[in-house]
Amino acid sequence: MARLIVGHPVAEAKTSHRGRPGTPATVVDLLETTRERLLAPVRGDVDHLAELRGLIRRATEAERAMTTAISSAMDAAGVSRLEGAGAVALLERRTTLHPDPELFLEAAGTAGYAAVTVSVTTARRLMAADDLAAISEVTTNPVLRVAPLERGGAA
Repeated sequence: MARLIVGHPVAEAKTSHRGRPGTPATVVDLLETTRERLLAPVRGDVDHLAELRGLIRRATEAERAMTTAISSAMDAAGVSRLEGAGAVALLERRTTLHPDPELFLEAAGTAGYAAVTVSVTTARRLMAADDLAAISEVTTNPVLRVAPLERGGAA
C-alpha cells in the first residue's frame, strides 16, 4: 500500500540532530485519498442513476401498453393512420425472415457458419454448462448494477 508521510514544517524545524522530530508526521494513505478524490464527484450520481433506471423501466412498460392499445384500436377500426394533436401513428406491417438453420447451412456450405448465431439461453437447455463453456468464446464486459441500499430499522 502506498503511503506518503507528510511532515509539519514547524516539526521539521524542531528536529533534533538525531533525526527525531518534535511533532509526529502525518501518514496519508495515497490509494484511499486518490479513490475518494475520484469517487466523490460521482457518489451522488448513483442515486440519480437508480432513479433514472426506474423511470426508464416504468416508461418502457407504459410505452408497450400504450403501443398495444393504439395498435389494437387502429387494427380493429381498419385504419393505418391515426393523427394526434402533435404526432401521427402509422400502423405498418414488417416482414421478418426466420431461415431454417439446416437448410441455410446446406445451401451456403461452410461459409454459412459465419452468419449463424447461437442462442445461449437455448444452448443452456440443450447441454451442460461446462460443455457449453468449452466450445464458447468467453468475453467479459463491465456491468454496472445499481441496487437500493437496505436500511436497517427504516420503514
